[in-house]
Amino acid sequence: MRLLAAAMVVLTLPAVSQQNLPQKMPSMGSVWASDWSRHDLEQVMTLYAPDAVFFTLDGRFSGTTALRKLFREALDAYQPTIHMHQTVFEQSGDLAHESGDYQETLLSSGKSVKTRGYYLIVM
Repeated sequence: MRLLAAAMVVLTLPAVSQQNLPQKMPSMGSVWASDWSRHDLEQVMTLYAPDAVFFTLDGRFSGTTALRKLFREALDAYQPTIHMHQTVFEQSGDLAHESGDYQETLLSSGKSVKTRGYYLIVM
């Protein structure tokens, strides 16, 4: 499973009304990366609305039930740590997006594997 060799991540924030997005959002990539690197699945899941979509190289995962299963399997299999670097944040009305690059370290069968790529979060 190549979890975060993903080109696109879509988050819908349940705690923030999309009509009242602040002018300057915190880096959601950094928030997600911190929770992910602590292997705090419950905190990661607070970032997703029930209809959220997550894309990986292995496919499209829709809804929090599918995301929770995908994330639990990845956390258990790879003990990942990730660093995300935001390069763009733009907002127009009730829609915002953040994009950037990431570096992730996965532990598999006692070996450390480093990956890197790009991400996109739509809010």
